[in-house]
Formats: sequence, structure tokens, C-alpha cells
Amino acid sequence: MALAMSRQDMTSCDQSELARALAEIVATGNNAERCLAVQCLGHLADPMAVETLTASLRDPDPDVRCDAADGLAKMNAQSACRHLLDNLREDPDTEAKTQYIKALQRLDSDGCAELLSVLVTGRGEEHQIAWDDAYSDWDDWLDVQLAAVEALGVLGASQAPAVIEAALNDPDGQDLWPVACTALARLGQPGTDKLQQLFPQASVLNRKRIAGALALAEPDLCSHLLMQLAGDDDVSVRLAAIESAATAGCDKTLALGLGDIAPEVRAAAISGVRHFDAAVLDLSL
Repeated sequence: MALAMSRQDMTSCDQSELARALAEIVATGNNAERCLAVQCLGHLADPMAVETLTASLRDPDPDVRCDAADGLAKMNAQSACRHLLDNLREDPDTEAKTQYIKALQRLDSDGCAELLSVLVTGRGEEHQIAWDDAYSDWDDWLDVQLAAVEALGVLGASQAPAVIEAALNDPDGQDLWPVACTALARLGQPGTDKLQQLFPQASVLNRKRIAGALALAEPDLCSHLLMQLAGDDDVSVRLAAIESAATAGCDKTLALGLGDIAPEVRAAAISGVRHFDAAVLDLSL
């Protein structure tokens, strides 16, 4: 029965005692036991839990380090941000690096944008960023790059639009367009301005991705670009634009969709209009 208690049901004394017991397991247990103990600590509102999880960022097992980072993020442990940044530089394990980025993103850390920008455009050897030297058919940096792009968008970093564009223009780079469009759409005016700049030269697939990502933007920031996309030559782009207009609440774009030659686009516009004022219908006449 005691194990079934919620965190709200436990007294501070209960949590402190449990945190001490779990800290002992972290100090003496095997890899699996330490992972489980660290996962449990992430659900406790206790200073010792934060202290133990922070120390666990240096555990020899990367799975424990990942669980520690996740737990600190769940606890909103702002004191851990500096340690997570240090680990992001110094820990060679790719999965762990990705988890540190996610934790920093969740903690809304305002001190990580510079390092994330470095990781978006390269491996950062000149910044003494450690990597696993073991041979692999897959470049471990690529997973970290994707996580860094997403984090820059969520954190609203001012340098993000330029950094993301540079990565998109890398002729030898991976396909970053899906995550890049989403990140830019979350960045407010600078992000939607960058999407507007990218739009004219974008392929059909990438114009569709831009249109889909604009569902995350504010209506007054994305309405002009959605209107352009809703008039695209390709039906898949127009459909994505109408669906995003319905989500964002862009009435004029929905009105344009009501008169589209493609039945699937008209259907999406009609479905979207049902959630808005009937005045939208007047705009289409």
C-alpha cells in the first residue's frame, strides 16, 4: 500500500526518508537498480532527490545519466542546468547528449542557446565537445542535431532562424526540413519571416512542410504566408495550408479554400469553417 501513495499523499518526512533510501541504492546498486532508483527519485519533491540526481549525471552507466537528466527536468530543478550543459559538452554518449538537450529544453534554460547553435551546424570539435570514437555506420551527431534544432525553436532563441537556415543550406546535411519548419513556426515573428524567405525556393514537399508547421504559429503572423500557400499549384500544399488555417484560425485562408477546385481542399475548408464565425462564408462570396 505504501508504494501506491501519490506524491501529494506523502508527507515531507516520508519523501525525505524515501529519498535517503533511494540514494543508498544509487550509491551501492547495480546498473539496473540504479536506473530504477533514479527514476523513482524524479517523482519526489525533496532536496536530497535533486542532489542525488545531479550527482547521478556522472554515473558510469549512460542509462542512469539519461534517467537522471529526465528526472531533473520533471522536477524543474533549475540548479541542474549548469551540470546538464557540462554533460552536453563532456559526455561522449549520443543518447545521453540528446537527453540532456531535451532536459534543458524542458527546464527552459536560457543559457544553452549558444551551445545548441553550435550543435545545429556541426560537431563542435573547436568547442571541445566530446564524442564517442567508436566506429558506427551512423553519424551520432545527426540525432543530436535534430534535438538541438527542436530545442532552439521551443526556447525561442534569437539566433535560431539564422542558425537553422545555415543548417538547411548545408549541401551535405541531412533532411532537416520537418523539424526546422516546426522550430521556426514556434519562434514568432523572426521564425515566420524566415519561413517566408525560404518559401519561394522550397520544393513541393518542403512547401507542404512549411504549410503544416504554420498551424503552430500565431494567426496574425502566419496568415499572409498561409494565403500564398493556399494558392499553390500543388494540391497537397493547398490542403496542408487549409488544415493549418483551420487550426490557427485564419478566416481569409479558409474562405479561399472554399472555392478551391480540389474537392479535398474544399472539404477541409468546410470542416474548418464550422469552428468559426459564419462571416467566413461571406468572405468567400
